[in-house]
Amino acid sequence: MRQGKKPKAVSFHAEDEFELARGIFLPAGRYEGWERASAFSTMQSGRKSPPRYELEFTGEQLRELGAFAAREEAPATYDVTQQVAEGMLVLL
Repeated sequence: MRQGKKPKAVSFHAEDEFELARGIFLPAGRYEGWERASAFSTMQSGRKSPPRYELEFTGEQLRELGAFAAREEAPATYDVTQQVAEGMLVLL
């Protein structure tokens, strides 16, 4: 599989609070994240794979969202592609 293109900065809007991961609740509001477009094409259809969407949080931000024992040094990245597809997060 080939490497995808450089990630593109995007903004998301959450109309309502939702559970991002177990015990981590993302409040309604605006968030900055990434769109990662894949350069990989499927052999059968010759089409590009749909983009993936991500949010990244520091340990401090995760604690504010309800995470326990989030480490300071390592940011955590969450794939939110499904939440975008379901309309929980809307691209701005």
